[in-house]
Amino acid sequence: MEFIIIGAKDYKELVGRIEKIEQTVAREKPQTATSDDDWVDGDTVCRYLGISPRTLQRLRSDRTISYSALNHKFYYTLGEIKRVLRDRCVNRSKE
Repeated sequence: MEFIIIGAKDYKELVGRIEKIEQTVAREKPQTATSDDDWVDGDTVCRYLGISPRTLQRLRSDRTISYSALNHKFYYTLGEIKRVLRDRCVNRSKE
């Protein structure tokens, strides 16, 4: 094991810098909570739902799912994805 000895003044300065970095990271940490208004691209939707891009295209063509197109790329709101899942939910019988 190797030891490095530094003075108290240098140690306090180092701790101060670490605390500033910690505060900056805490301020810039992205929000983990997502809202239904957040937009995701088609690749994310396919991975999330476990479907192929062709299936997602069929859902668009059948007007089952709403989307927005920008530069030949399709985007969907999380709320719309949840709505489609709810609408296609198959309820289990009581048997």
